[in-house]
Amino acid sequence: MRIGVLDTDGAFTDSYFAGKKWNRHGQRIEEGNRKKAGFSHAEYVCSHIYKENPDAEILLLPILGPNMKCTVMELIRGIEMLIDLKVDIIHISAGNEHTYHQELEHVCRKAYDEGILMIAAHSNRDVKATYPASFPFVLGVRSVDEKEPGRIIQIDMKKRDIIFSSGYFSIYHLGIPKLHHGNSFACAMVTGLLSRGEAGDYGLVNAFQKSSLNRYYPYQELKTKKCYFLSNRPEEFLQQKFAAQITNAAVYEKFRPEILEKWNGGNEIEGYDTVFIDHDCYSDIFPYKNMLLNCMKNNLRKEWVFRYPLFNLSERMSFFRNHRMVISQFFL
Repeated sequence: MRIGVLDTDGAFTDSYFAGKKWNRHGQRIEEGNRKKAGFSHAEYVCSHIYKENPDAEILLLPILGPNMKCTVMELIRGIEMLIDLKVDIIHISAGNEHTYHQELEHVCRKAYDEGILMIAAHSNRDVKATYPASFPFVLGVRSVDEKEPGRIIQIDMKKRDIIFSSGYFSIYHLGIPKLHHGNSFACAMVTGLLSRGEAGDYGLVNAFQKSSLNRYYPYQELKTKKCYFLSNRPEEFLQQKFAAQITNAAVYEKFRPEILEKWNGGNEIEGYDTVFIDHDCYSDIFPYKNMLLNCMKNNLRKEWVFRYPLFNLSERMSFFRNHRMVISQFFL
């Protein structure tokens, strides 16, 4: 699917974007909002789309300036241009709080009537409405930041809103083992999932909502389970402290492919309830994804928990459908 993204500009030079299908339409905009980590807002947003759908084709239309703002007319013109370019989905990180504009509603309605799925982020502030996210023919995405989030996603069919119980999302896939906050990133995750084209209302988002994966992992339970703890930095004091405070680690070892090869041979991990993997370097562990999947297939009776989100939601749902086992991860 072709996804039109209305956002800031971006350079997309990081290795994560290598081989990804994207193009910029329109004039470049000064990237004064580039973060210390070296990514613009659009790069963060597009990375979350690609995280859920690596095969997505993104058409970036920069309309947000260094202050993360644009006029309503710039937003309207951006939507009109994407309609003319015949994209399948329009992803919008921007919105107008409080003020209703008939022209904006008309252009969004036009996109809807032409079969374009519009997905827009609600404001990060507590406001009554954000346009276009609040229009009935636009799929709005927001988060509520519950103190103790349980279910990850809920769908409000009446308002056509997808609601996350936490607004924090991992940027581990960009080589940064941290979380960042914002409805734009929740919106990007939804766009990535829906762009995979699974049939039915709300597609994979609805499938995820109804699945056993729709919950944050109850990490407090790790103390009651005998863990086989693998880390890429076992010598670090903070890592040792984390393992001692959060888990009941009976074995604490360095993450090595030799261990995975042994488990891939069908050797059950006897005597342990949980395999806990804490690897904070995405690019280093990524080559072992398939090996890890095979390990899990050969050891389905064990619980597998990843501190950082190595697998996207689609991969986890596919694994659950095929093997009836949940791949648990602390974060999205």
